[in-house]
Amino acid sequence: MNKKLAVTIVAPNLSGQGGTETVINQVLNSSKISSVAEFSLFTPDYVKNQSWLREIKPVLKKITVAKTNRLKNIFQKFFFYTSSNADILLILGVKSILIAYVMRFIFRKHYRIVSWIHFTMVGTSFSNPKLLKFADAHLAISSGIKEQLIDIGIDESKIYLIYNPILHVDQVICRSTADEIKFAYVGRIDYTGQKNLKFMLDGLAQLTFPWQMSFFGDGDDLSKCKEYAKKLKIDRNIIWHGWKKNPWLQMVQVDALLMTSKFEGLPMVILEALQRGIPVVTSNCSTGPEDEIIDGENGYLFSPNNVQDFTEKLNLFRHNKAFFEDVNKIIHTTDEFSSQKYDERFVSALLGIFKRLD
Repeated sequence: MNKKLAVTIVAPNLSGQGGTETVINQVLNSSKISSVAEFSLFTPDYVKNQSWLREIKPVLKKITVAKTNRLKNIFQKFFFYTSSNADILLILGVKSILIAYVMRFIFRKHYRIVSWIHFTMVGTSFSNPKLLKFADAHLAISSGIKEQLIDIGIDESKIYLIYNPILHVDQVICRSTADEIKFAYVGRIDYTGQKNLKFMLDGLAQLTFPWQMSFFGDGDDLSKCKEYAKKLKIDRNIIWHGWKKNPWLQMVQVDALLMTSKFEGLPMVILEALQRGIPVVTSNCSTGPEDEIIDGENGYLFSPNNVQDFTEKLNLFRHNKAFFEDVNKIIHTTDEFSSQKYDERFVSALLGIFKRLD
C-alpha cells in the first residue's frame, strides 16, 4: 500500500487529562504508526481541558472540536459525518458508532467504522453494547473487552486485541524505608462512582498498621472525600495533592499504588506505576487489571466491592513488602505493553482491517 490510510479518531466524552488521552497521544506520536496512517481528530463533546488539544494539534492533519452551543454542535456533527473522506473512523464511543453507521448509509459514505472502546461495556448504565454490532471491526484494549465483544455476538475474526502502550521511563520509585507504609492514588477524585474512593477510605480506616496515603487528582467529589476521611478519623494519614500534570515527579518513595475502581478498560495508571517499579493493589474489576497484574508478583488483585478482601490484600502486601523491593522485576512485567510491541499490533490491525474490508 503506497498511500497512507486516512484515519479519523472520533473521541466523545474526553476530559483532556485522562488515560485515554495518554493513549491517543502516544498513537499520534508513533513514527511507525504514522508511516501507514495520517490522523485527524473529532471530539463530538466539549473537551474541558483544551491544553491537551493544543499539544496534539501539530501532529494531526485536521482537528474538529465540539462547540459549546448545542445547536451549533448538532450542525457540526452532521457536517462532519456527511463530509468525511476518511478511510477509517476509529470511534471511542458506542452511540457515535450508530450515528456513523446511519450517516454512512444515508449519504453513501465509504469510511470503515472501527470501534476502539476504552471502558468495560458490561455493568455500566451509559453504554449499549448491542450498538457495537454496527461497527465493521473492533480494536480491543484488554482481553476482558474482547470476551465481552464475543459474548454479544461479534465474530472473533473482526476483533483485534492490541492492549494499550506504555512508554519507557527512566524514573524508578523505590519502596519506603520506614515502618509506615506509603500508599498512593492517581486519578479522578470520585466518591462512589467509577473510581469508588469511599470504598478505598473505608478499607484504609480498617488498617491497624502505620500508613500514609497520597491522593493525586481532582474532581467534583474532592470535598466530599475529605469530609468522609475526617468522619472516619483518618484525615491525618492523608495528603491531598490535587491534580498534577505529572504526579510521578512528585513521588520520592511509594510502597504501592491503590485502585478501587468499579470498572475500567485497561487502566493506564497501573502500567505507569509498574513501569516505575511500583507494585499495585487493585480491584479485579472488569476490565483490564487481570491483564496487567500478576497476583503476588507485581501486586495483588482483590474482589470488587469486598472491603474485607481489600484490607486482607493490604495486610498481605505489608507482610510481603520486602518481596516487592526488586523494582526491575516489577518493571519487566510491563514488557508486553511496550510501545514497540503496541505499535506493531496497531499497524497490523489497521492494515488487516483495511485489507479485509477493501
